[in-house]
Amino acid sequence: MDVIVGWVGAVVALVGAVWMAYLAWSNNQIPFAIGCFCLAPIVGTIYGIMHFDEAKIPLGLIWLGVIIRVGAVFLPSG
Repeated sequence: MDVIVGWVGAVVALVGAVWMAYLAWSNNQIPFAIGCFCLAPIVGTIYGIMHFDEAKIPLGLIWLGVIIRVGAVFLPSG
């Protein structure tokens, strides 16, 4: 069960990161777009705070995925 929850968290965070990178790319901020793929929680958070009006949902998805992944560590395996 912990593996499935971990993968769900990874997919949620990946969707948020791709969405955030798309937003950055569409605003011609290429370094942020590349950074969202490489370091999504850090660079995505910085970009999300700078452009909160348009990036609040992908920012929430990135951090929801991170929280789910961390929570999966504490689930009993088996």
